[in-house]
Amino acid sequence: MSIEIKGLNFTYMTGSPFQRHALKDIDLTINEGDFLGIIGPTGSGKSTLIQHINGLIKLRKGLGNIKVYDIDLTSRKADLLRLRSYIGMVFQYPEYQLFDETVLKDVSFAPKNFGYSKEEILANARQSLELVGLDFEQIKDRSPFDLSGGQKRRVAIAGVLAAKPRILVLDEPTSGLDPSGKREILALIDNLRRKWVKTVIMISHNIDEIAEFANRIVVMNEGSILYDTTPTKVFAYSDKLREIGLDIPHSVNIANLLKEKGIPLDTVPLNVETLTKSIIRALGGDNG
Repeated sequence: MSIEIKGLNFTYMTGSPFQRHALKDIDLTINEGDFLGIIGPTGSGKSTLIQHINGLIKLRKGLGNIKVYDIDLTSRKADLLRLRSYIGMVFQYPEYQLFDETVLKDVSFAPKNFGYSKEEILANARQSLELVGLDFEQIKDRSPFDLSGGQKRRVAIAGVLAAKPRILVLDEPTSGLDPSGKREILALIDNLRRKWVKTVIMISHNIDEIAEFANRIVVMNEGSILYDTTPTKVFAYSDKLREIGLDIPHSVNIANLLKEKGIPLDTVPLNVETLTKSIIRALGGDNG
């Protein structure tokens, strides 16, 4: 178990005419090794939830319990610096968080704050930049503001990875990218979970980009958890997902249409490649 949340509630602007219940009785356990996708329409409580996990929003007394590894956030003495060394946060449009004069200085900022030695900082910066597909020697002395948009996003992610977090949290990491850029970032995130971080939590309103990589999907709406299930099982609730404003992957829509026409597939296809192979098998062809 990495994170355990019990009975979490949160209300914005309590007692004012603009009061809004953002989280309602959230119970959620995130296991070490999970690639957890959190999806839901705008205003469903996704970002509010993850901001509680690393203490950006303070847990209010009597409104729930959160434990991240050995850190109990209900305690006044909770070590927030250690908590944030456990959890690496990549916010929406992370390239806007770049600030230092060189890429190396920017990527070194987090591990420096967490007390790594000079040797460790340099080694971590090199490794994290290479993990996101950038050449350390070619890029380390460049200004981050002179890079392309895609390079900036990768540098920003490398800066989070350089602190060696146990948990990587990403809030809409593909925002503003074209389809090719989205695929590259998603493949990068999947690779990072295999090689660098144990647990990934990714927030999106787009179920397409989560379903292919996550092993669990949590669907949120109006501050509550509707479903906590696997990517293949979540599409049993397709009508409800559409009702709350979530798009269903084209491959799943095609599979549903084929089923209505009397051609059921043997799996829930989460991408075009799987859909193609499933159709070939359904028609009695070679699936190789």
